[in-house]
Amino acid sequence: MGQAAALPCRRGESYITELYEWFRKFINECPSGLITLHEFQRHFCNGTVGSESAEYAEQIFHTLDNNGDGVVDFREYVMAISLLIEGTAVEKLCWSFNLYDKDKDGAITKEEMLEIMQAVFKMHLAAALTKPNTLTAEECTNRIFVRLDKDNNENRQSQFLRLWDFSEPQ
Repeated sequence: MGQAAALPCRRGESYITELYEWFRKFINECPSGLITLHEFQRHFCNGTVGSESAEYAEQIFHTLDNNGDGVVDFREYVMAISLLIEGTAVEKLCWSFNLYDKDKDGAITKEEMLEIMQAVFKMHLAAALTKPNTLTAEECTNRIFVRLDKDNNENRQSQFLRLWDFSEPQ
């Protein structure tokens, strides 16, 4: 619905069958052809650890909603799945960066990262996916900002990260 991006151009009968199956499941779950935030959270949370994953689900939803119209249509859904399955490392990094960049200003603030880290920590604890980490979400966020502080500017760690901060040094 209004997206400029095209669907992945993979060819072949198996891809068409796979795409049809995705569409069938999508329409079965969302007969209107659109997923609202509430519907997405319900499906995501039921498939994960319940209400503990609602905050994380909300940020994923906003990342899927490319045009910002408050719903995810089939094109947005398939584009994200295809990118996450078959995208390049750079494409996946960009998608992940957008997940953390809540206000979509091209930078990840320490506060934005902390919000996502807290949501992820909450999910992991609820699911008992890992042993309890001795680090808190705050400590992990601080470590990430320190490691990506390429110019060793101590004040930099309290500001923001931009996508190019993740690139390899020249």
